[in-house]
Amino acid sequence: MTQLNSVNDLREYIKSLGEFRARPIVAEQHPTLYLDHNQGAMIKGIREKDYLFSPCKNWV
Repeated sequence: MTQLNSVNDLREYIKSLGEFRARPIVAEQHPTLYLDHNQGAMIKGIREKDYLFSPCKNWV
């Protein structure tokens, strides 16, 4: 694990990660919170396949 002591350390670490890839989202919408249920199984507004939930589905 890397200890980051300053904003400059953080910048350097981010630069070392190389090309960044992110999941595209619809403009003005949150990338993991969904208002409709047409996008997969929903648990408290969070799409189940976006996170690993506990067996009871109360914890991420």
